[in-house]
Amino acid sequence: MTLIDDHRLDRLVALARSLGSRTDAPDPDLRPTAEALLYREARLLDEQRYEDWIATFADDGIYWVPINPETGDPRNEVSLACDDRRRLQDRIARLATGWAHSQIPRSRTVRQVTNVEAWRASEAEAHFDVRSNLVVHEFRRGHSQVFAGRQEHAFVRSDGELRLASRIVHLIDADYAVGNISFVV
Repeated sequence: MTLIDDHRLDRLVALARSLGSRTDAPDPDLRPTAEALLYREARLLDEQRYEDWIATFADDGIYWVPINPETGDPRNEVSLACDDRRRLQDRIARLATGWAHSQIPRSRTVRQVTNVEAWRASEAEAHFDVRSNLVVHEFRRGHSQVFAGRQEHAFVRSDGELRLASRIVHLIDADYAVGNISFVV
């Protein structure tokens, strides 16, 4: 497993820029598959089944939560998160120890995924991109928060399964003080 290199970051930024400005009609045949994948991801995260969630990532998958409301570049600006699979596995392992103080007690979340649109990224059926809206309701220590935004996923077929090549979450208020987000958005 390699660390995030410039080639992978170039692909990530290109995906964010292309999906953020896409105006052509989505492929209606892909929508049921895209919805099933996104709903499963939301359920796994809400149930804190992080090992199962990380298993949906490609070996070179990236999870990015930019702070810039315009699509920026994680090499040149601060991000709320920019993690490859290896770093996500480290976070999951830390949560599993029970010593992640920012998650004692753990957050309880409910995600809503809407407005799912999907496009073939190429003529090959093995690669497609998805844009959707996301609302995450979090409850922890008697306090509720709501996080809302747009998310973008790139899926690739690997070993006969669809896997996440990237997941980008654009929170609508990421450029303001959002506090310590200590769970996977």
